[in-house]
Amino acid sequence: MSEARQVEVTTPLGKDAALLFGRMYAREELGRLFEYQLELRGPPSKTTGAADFMGKGVTVSMQLAGASKKRHFNGIVTRFMQGARHGRFFTYHMELRPRMWLLTRNAGCRIFENKTVVQILDAVFASYGFPVDKRLKTTYPERVYCVQYRETDFNFVSRLMEEEGIYYYFTHKDGAHTLVLCDNASSHDAILDKALVWRGEHEGGNLTDDILLEWNEAHSLQPQRFTHAEFEFQTPSARMTAEAKAPAGKYTPPKMEIFDYPGLFDALPAAQPNTGDMVKEGSRLAEVRQAEFVSQQIVANGLVKVRQMAVGGTFQVEGGDPDLGQWLVTSANYELDFGEHESAETDAASGFVCRLQAVPKKIRYQPARITPRPFVQGPQTAIVTSGADKQGVDKYGRVKVRFPWVRTNDQQQDSCWVRVSQGWASKNFGMMALPRVDDEVVVSFLEGDPDRPLITGRVYNAESMPPYPLPDQATTMGILSRSFDSTAVGDSNELRFDDKAGAEHLWLQAQRDYNLNVRNDATTTIGNNVVATVGTNSTTSIGSNSALTIGQAASVTIGADTHVDIATDALVNLGGAMQLNIGSQQQTNIAANAGLTVGANTEINSGANFNVAAGAAMNLVAGAMIVIDAGAMLTLKVGGSSIMISEAGVDITGKMVNINCGGGGGGATKAQKVNPPKPKKAEKPAEHKDPINLQTAGKKQ
Repeated sequence: MSEARQVEVTTPLGKDAALLFGRMYAREELGRLFEYQLELRGPPSKTTGAADFMGKGVTVSMQLAGASKKRHFNGIVTRFMQGARHGRFFTYHMELRPRMWLLTRNAGCRIFENKTVVQILDAVFASYGFPVDKRLKTTYPERVYCVQYRETDFNFVSRLMEEEGIYYYFTHKDGAHTLVLCDNASSHDAILDKALVWRGEHEGGNLTDDILLEWNEAHSLQPQRFTHAEFEFQTPSARMTAEAKAPAGKYTPPKMEIFDYPGLFDALPAAQPNTGDMVKEGSRLAEVRQAEFVSQQIVANGLVKVRQMAVGGTFQVEGGDPDLGQWLVTSANYELDFGEHESAETDAASGFVCRLQAVPKKIRYQPARITPRPFVQGPQTAIVTSGADKQGVDKYGRVKVRFPWVRTNDQQQDSCWVRVSQGWASKNFGMMALPRVDDEVVVSFLEGDPDRPLITGRVYNAESMPPYPLPDQATTMGILSRSFDSTAVGDSNELRFDDKAGAEHLWLQAQRDYNLNVRNDATTTIGNNVVATVGTNSTTSIGSNSALTIGQAASVTIGADTHVDIATDALVNLGGAMQLNIGSQQQTNIAANAGLTVGANTEINSGANFNVAAGAAMNLVAGAMIVIDAGAMLTLKVGGSSIMISEAGVDITGKMVNINCGGGGGGATKAQKVNPPKPKKAEKPAEHKDPINLQTAGKKQ
């Protein structure tokens, strides 16, 4: 094959069909997309245009020196341009990129739950259909919640791989290329079976031999230690700090440390996360971060014409530092120029030249993190999908929400469990008001991270209007709940304040039971009327004294019986008249003495019989006279003797009747005046003073 035919190109038009290889400039790097700038030659044609190539595969095949094998560069055309004319041919410029480049043209938002980074990569790559070779050794934990937020598919997978310590390169064959994922040195194969010799171009020799035309090593100081910390609300007292430390040496001076927060190693998929497991994962991630620095301690730059030289491969340098061993190619710029197809062209062809960058294979390589994490600029609102009314909360009061940027109805696209900020949150005390399904809540994001949502508020909307009509009730504020599984407006507990001037009021409603528990004193001061209506029974239990003071009249109406049981004395003092009207019987049983003192007249009117019985003597004393008026008969009887007076006459009966015999009847005993003690006046309740005098407090401000 002539020098001009060292390279063949296969396009959608065929191998070397109409278009011939001119030159190619290529760049490859570990953990980055390759880019091939291809220049082709072809005769003028009205049928050769961008539509024939865009998005389609092109392969450049280069003959390897001294072998029948070929090296292939395969990619899809992402840019096409027809250039200037060179003799008989037009120039066509193409940009070739990997199929993975298509991920840069898709952007969106979606949620992954309880998946490892490898499972997430598989899910994203699946829709693009390119082959993937996973040379991974690390077992990656599941991510409880991972969000792709307003970023391209490429940025999403890139930042995940950078965070986890995964990088990639591409292998090529005729008509295809493969994405190779790796996280360890064993993922890389040797390029040659012998060492490269470092020999400057001025020393002569065949430039296609396996030699290094240029070779220099750059050394740089790097921090010795990387440390990061994390906070997990399920283990708030635990101090979660993890670090990775490189041996102190000439490239890692001691006391040089990078510290970062948050470490993003708190979200392990466990009902009760184990602090030890989280710190272990933090240590693994710290090693990844430390590797970013350590892999830059020694970086070599070289120039070779070895056609097999490729990113992701390793090679040995003859006579090099034995402690460094093999070198890993981390980036390369290739130039393929094997002469023009027009004999009139006199430009010298460079053939194949590779300018490379390499690091010692023994040192773990980790590309720098260059993909930014998405940053949520401010709070968002979301709709609650799993809340208090559907038993959709966990023991921490967390709920699930759906963000407006979720484009499917798949429940897997709901958010993770999201903590809810309360007005007061302390150790087993504070406030509690959990959002309910279909509530619109305000969601903030810790550090602006979409993976770390936190509900910080709630808002009304057109489907969930405020409980009080506005603007008419703009002076009203309060708390209005709703009974679960009820849509009736009245089925609620409510505490309402109305601050409208002249109509201020407080409204308290218990939808069912009302329980008030006062562990010490309770003072109630009411400036005007009190109206209390009890639909059924009322029970009051007072452990000690009870005092009731009524400034004016009191009315008590009882629809049935009244039972009063007083363990000791009862004292009643009436300042005026007392009237007692009993519709049926009255029975009074006095266990000891009874006294009745009347300051003026006493009148007793019995509609039927009037019977008085005394167990011993009965005395009747009048200060003036005693009149006994019987309508039919009056009888005085002692034993067998009696005096009976009737309209017919007076009958005296006795064994002996004595008239003026000198004896006298005994005097009657006067009734003793009784003066019952006056009852104690009920103590007036102490004045109810506001402990915070707002008027006074306002003047002091």
